[in-house]
Amino acid sequence: QNCAGNLLCSSWQERSEGRRGLSCYQGLGEACFGSEGPEVVDAGRLQHGQYRVIAELKGVQLMGLSFGFAAGSQQEQAIKRCRDICLSLLPCQAWQYSSEAGCYLENSFIQAMPYPPVVQKGSSFAHTAVAGEYLQRLCSGYLSRVRGDAQDAEVKKQAAMMVAYDDKE
Repeated sequence: QNCAGNLLCSSWQERSEGRRGLSCYQGLGEACFGSEGPEVVDAGRLQHGQYRVIAELKGVQLMGLSFGFAAGSQQEQAIKRCRDICLSLLPCQAWQYSSEAGCYLENSFIQAMPYPPVVQKGSSFAHTAVAGEYLQRLCSGYLSRVRGDAQDAEVKKQAAMMVAYDDKE
């Protein structure tokens, strides 16, 4: 409950600490799929507010994203996990998954994306970017159109503001 009331809390984990009882941890949730460490009793990832997708980020590299986790053999699961991590981190406006480099997302606690966003088309990352989204965050009750409304003039305007350049490798 403490995490649900904290807009900057993206995930929580309750662990059994033996004689010390239960401990609650909050944070981004790194290395959650390992089997080492204390017994996890309960855990969750939260999404605060609503969002809509302004642009798909396949086949390009959005500059200024931070490393999330390495690529793995379960690509569909990794793509979902990358997206879920971004959606649970309120300041995150974009995420990308590369079949070779793994998950990258905006984590403004580490590094903020440039504005306007800069997209690179010819990089080695761009050639392996299989999924990603540039998001607009919305407060509950202020959503006027549904996610992905291609006829929305504001979505078209924001997507057009992305700066793209080709990288000649």
